[in-house]
Amino acid sequence: MDKFEHLPESARAELKLMFEALSDADRSTLFASLAEPGSQIGTSSASDNYTFLSKLSEFGLAEEISLGIDLPGASDMKLTSFRLSEDASAFIRSLIDSL
Repeated sequence: MDKFEHLPESARAELKLMFEALSDADRSTLFASLAEPGSQIGTSSASDNYTFLSKLSEFGLAEEISLGIDLPGASDMKLTSFRLSEDASAFIRSLIDSL
């Protein structure tokens, strides 16, 4: 049974395109989080990882956890972290395997 059958095919395709567009540095952050289940991925709203993780969150595959930190002079930048669900970790592994 497909663990991601609740995701419409269009959502899977969108997430795959977003993942493929990530830089090697952004991907390495995701890879590291897969090695530590339940870990949090810190990021800022200015990063591509934030966009990707936010989209995972929209589909119920990640939980956004506000850090409540304000950077002086960067009021437009939001610092946050995300925790991936087990399904998200498996989904990201499937994306890695498809590269």
